[in-house]
Amino acid sequence: MKELLIELKSRFGRAEFNDVSSTVLEVNFKKNNEPVLIEKEIESDRYTISYPQLIEQAKGKRTIHYSTSHHLLLAGVIWILNQVEKNGKVMPAYSL
Repeated sequence: MKELLIELKSRFGRAEFNDVSSTVLEVNFKKNNEPVLIEKEIESDRYTISYPQLIEQAKGKRTIHYSTSHHLLLAGVIWILNQVEKNGKVMPAYSL
């Protein structure tokens, strides 16, 4: 996790980082109220990440849902963190 923390601090210097455990890192941005949790998978260089996501439902109703994605490479983690830093949440793909 140390290598991940160094990489993320270089990209997201304004974020707050907290070690939750030896395999879990918490990332907080000013635009969102919920932390992003990143867990290193034990036997691979992949990650599980939990983050706020905007979900659009029928009749245009929008809700913020806490989502989890599994088996992500570092590039996927960075994409999600970019979204949360920019928007406070991950936006639907069609609204990007």
